Amino acid sequence: MGDPCFMWIRCLASDQHHFEKLGFVQDSIFGKLVHQNAPYALVDELEDLARKGVLFKGTNGNGESYGEQCFASDGKQVIYMDTVDGDPVIRCGSDPLPTPWIKLHYNDIVMYNMYVMAVARIDAALKEVG
Repeated sequence: MGDPCFMWIRCLASDQHHFEKLGFVQDSIFGKLVHQNAPYALVDELEDLARKGVLFKGTNGNGESYGEQCFASDGKQVIYMDTVDGDPVIRCGSDPLPTPWIKLHYNDIVMYNMYVMAVARIDAALKEVG
């Protein structure tokens, strides 16, 4: 089992079986599905579920070859964002010309918007079913 990490997932109850097959178990305290040793953050498996229309959101901890991320499925793809304490982060850097100013990474802004829309979709679906 290569490069494991801790993960949690929120999904519709009707989709929970998909994640249980991947090794997730229900955490009764937090009401989320958790995986203690998810190999490579189950990236390929989550992408497959997203392509099948499964909505979910979650986070993964650090592995040896990847960092902490939050993610959400919009039912077509998984949108990944770098994260600090589970919250998405938009990278920025300074541009020294002519006076220093903050340069936001455009792709991160696009991904953030996609992530927020996917999270809103799964949150609405979760709220709908109670």
